[in-house]
Amino acid sequence: MTSDLSGNSRIGGPIRVATLGGGVGSLMGDVHRLSLQLAGGHDLIAGCFSDVEAENWETATSLGIDQDRVYGDEHALVEAETGREDGVEAVIILTPNHLHAVQARACLIAGLDVICEKPLYGHLTTPARWWRWRSACVGFSFAPAPPPDIQW
Repeated sequence: MTSDLSGNSRIGGPIRVATLGGGVGSLMGDVHRLSLQLAGGHDLIAGCFSDVEAENWETATSLGIDQDRVYGDEHALVEAETGREDGVEAVIILTPNHLHAVQARACLIAGLDVICEKPLYGHLTTPARWWRWRSACVGFSFAPAPPPDIQW
């Protein structure tokens, strides 16, 4: 038995993961894929690896991702994957910083756990509204302190 990021117990195989960003030539994409391999218990099965279509497909092909699990943007990924019985359970966000908040929010509202590279948000009070939706993990944030209404 394993636990997902929100602490919910689950029985079964590896946690099904997607990434937003992290395409060909992305250092953070390489780092996160290596981390998934080293940690074990995770399968990268879907993603939108780049907003450049050729790079998106090149990355997916190099990783052996099924063609029907490669998406053009976060909205398509969230809609399709949450509608699948074997859909992803967590999304790793590796896109440019200005996209993090919108993408994390879309995933969290859809019930997906999120791992996001820094920064997650641009204003200190933003994540306080998010925590009720699901679990999020931030590798590092530029925020100087947590919002006062978050219980740590």
